[in-house]
Amino acid sequence: MFAYFDSKNLRIATFRTDSAFQQKDTIEIAEANADKLYIRALRSSTMDRQIGQVTDKQWTPIQPGSQKMVVPILPGRRIVPL
Repeated sequence: MFAYFDSKNLRIATFRTDSAFQQKDTIEIAEANADKLYIRALRSSTMDRQIGQVTDKQWTPIQPGSQKMVVPILPGRRIVPL
């Protein structure tokens, strides 16, 4: 997919996917080819504990398309879990 966009001189600004996409090699390819990567995470007790550690200052409102939401922007990370 990204090779096709490259062939047309197009750059992906935002790439959004669901948790089925969470494979290391696939994420690395998307990070190399998109300015921002959003992943909707599956909820679990482990994920809830990690989300609970995000400080108030790290939550940022975004609007991908018509959907408004608040997501954590973590220092040193380009991936934003949704």
